[in-house]
Amino acid sequence: MRRDPNHRRLRLSPEKMFYQTLADGQTSDSALFVHHAEQLKAPQCHIIYTVPVWLVFNVNLGDAFAETDLIPMVKVFESDGQTPSAEGRRALFEVVARRVNVERVFEKPEIVERLVEMSGGSIRDLLRLVRFACDETDDRIALDHCEAPIRRLIRDYDQLVRDEDIERLRQVHRLRRVAGDDIPGRLLHLRLVLEYQNHQRWADLHPAVLAIPRVREWLER
Repeated sequence: MRRDPNHRRLRLSPEKMFYQTLADGQTSDSALFVHHAEQLKAPQCHIIYTVPVWLVFNVNLGDAFAETDLIPMVKVFESDGQTPSAEGRRALFEVVARRVNVERVFEKPEIVERLVEMSGGSIRDLLRLVRFACDETDDRIALDHCEAPIRRLIRDYDQLVRDEDIERLRQVHRLRRVAGDDIPGRLLHLRLVLEYQNHQRWADLHPAVLAIPRVREWLER
């Protein structure tokens, strides 16, 4: 059966896009995907539009598009935050293995598993960690070579966390979900919070955020 050529699917993603606040107070994102939705649907072809994930917390995108899909992270833990997800970790390991020869590049497979865990299931951060680790040595990557890249990732996220974010981060970590307002949209957009979908929606902090000393101290109160 052929699909309706006017069918449009909207895909939600935490990837960056050009953003600005316009003179009338709305954002460039909402102006494009909400107020100009009909123009976006006008081309007689199949199109997948990728929009920032925070937008779903501010407008009902289903009013303009027939389907909206949220692209979740690949889980490295189950929803309890403690039990490792064997299936998710295998998939992420395969992401690395399809790009580099793991046996030649890494001394042990466990090193890749360490990077997988610290990525939180974010493909972008996993590949960043692999690239950073490759910069640490001209030989095979040992476990020690991963510590500097992990610290670098933690530092990058530490720069994004505002003091006023920490209480909300604690709520997400405790409840394993994000609230329905614009603040979680920002946290998801910056990947401070990662959302997963496995029969039910749930969320947790990025492992690098959990490792930030001031965040960890707040969570332990």
